Amino acid sequence: MKKVVLVHFGRSGSTVFAKMIEAATDVVWLHETYSLIWQGMENKADYNFDCAYMVDIAKKGVERGARPSTRLIGLEAKLINFIHSGNCTMQQYVQAMKAQGDWEVVTLMRRNVLARVLSIYRAAESGVWHIKKETSAGKRRSTAKKTSKDMAFSLPMSDLFDPDTGVRGDNLVDFLRNVQKREAHMMTNLHKECDVALELVYEDHVREDPSTAHNMFRKTFDLPATRAKVGLNKTGGDVRKELKNFDKVQAALQGTDFEWMIDDL
Repeated sequence: MKKVVLVHFGRSGSTVFAKMIEAATDVVWLHETYSLIWQGMENKADYNFDCAYMVDIAKKGVERGARPSTRLIGLEAKLINFIHSGNCTMQQYVQAMKAQGDWEVVTLMRRNVLARVLSIYRAAESGVWHIKKETSAGKRRSTAKKTSKDMAFSLPMSDLFDPDTGVRGDNLVDFLRNVQKREAHMMTNLHKECDVALELVYEDHVREDPSTAHNMFRKTFDLPATRAKVGLNKTGGDVRKELKNFDKVQAALQGTDFEWMIDDL
């Protein structure tokens, strides 16, 4: 049985990808195991796990989740899991997992860090983090259809914060540059610590057709091809209509290295 840890920063298509992966009967997916533990803790200060304990959590998850038909089992780890805990870095965690001898690493990145940050602020203001696909009857299983007005949000031009990297900033350009640097630094260090089995990029493998990522994943781990079904819709529509201060954001990035991110929204 193969074991996989998916490393990502959140708001990068990880949920739609994971839902497609776990739909196959030969895969068990434990999702954001560490985030779920943190969310369920009454006293967040208790989330101060060392690497050995985090590896043990993964082991126990495998023991509880694996079925006789399971050919692959996986879970997700995000940088925020290690920001919450001061006793284990992402690099140390990956080292500890790889030291077990049977864990492989997959990464999922989103080049457009502006889009990822906007997704965080949109979800926080609207309360909509994921939307299920319509059923055959044309009705949504959970969240009612949202209009651009329902999803309207603002991006502060100062006192910015990205919870998925821990980066703060009072200037949009510097903030995006520091988020980008933090992500690149983490990925560079990750590659130094281990061989990454598969590198996925949201813009290339998830955004237009998530089945691309699904098929690449199954091929990488020698799983037979299966038909992939997308179970989630995108949470937002046209950012230019939903972002209330779009003109200010566009003006702030005009002529900078991040101008392309506006055009890519």
